[in-house]
Amino acid sequence: MISIFKVQGQSMSPLYEDGDYLFIFKPFWKKPPLAKQIIVFNHIKYGLLLKRVVSVDKKSKIFFSKGHNSHSISREEIGAIKFEEIKGTPIFHIKGKKT
Repeated sequence: MISIFKVQGQSMSPLYEDGDYLFIFKPFWKKPPLAKQIIVFNHIKYGLLLKRVVSVDKKSKIFFSKGHNSHSISREEIGAIKFEEIKGTPIFHIKGKKT
């Protein structure tokens, strides 16, 4: 399944900037993401987030993530991410207009 995600904020800058658009893909066969892979996931407190996977517990399918710079919510604040919360990984990137 493919969906579109609009980047909001600077936590993944300079890789992805505020206002950029990402096409997100989640494989039907539910292949878990790998460490260092970028994911979009639904967080119970913060809503949809775009972060990099930093570690994976393959047995329990729990993931931990972080942003690309100091503007990000900390790994501790985000906590563990369940596989079911992951919306997908970016497969295509469109730069947003700079104002």
